[in-house]
Amino acid sequence: MTEKGMQEKYKQQLKLARERHGKPSEVRTLERKEHIRLRKALLEALGAGPKTVPELAAEIGADARTVLWHVAAMRKYNEVADGPKQGDYIAYLRK
Repeated sequence: MTEKGMQEKYKQQLKLARERHGKPSEVRTLERKEHIRLRKALLEALGAGPKTVPELAAEIGADARTVLWHVAAMRKYNEVADGPKQGDYIAYLRK
């Protein structure tokens, strides 16, 4: 199947799923927006240099567990990398 054919098939499947399930709830939409905001804030903070999870959490005003979750996801998808160790913590770098 060509790429264009695959795109059309995907569009049809997406349309069918939206018809079955409807729009996402307002709560889900707000959660998604918050995730996007945090991700952007983390990438911006890491742009200034390597930082540990506690440093990132303090800088963007978020819970350290939430920051760790986002950093782990960004690390998995090669958006951040392990940097130098600072005490007991790993500093992360923006790729």
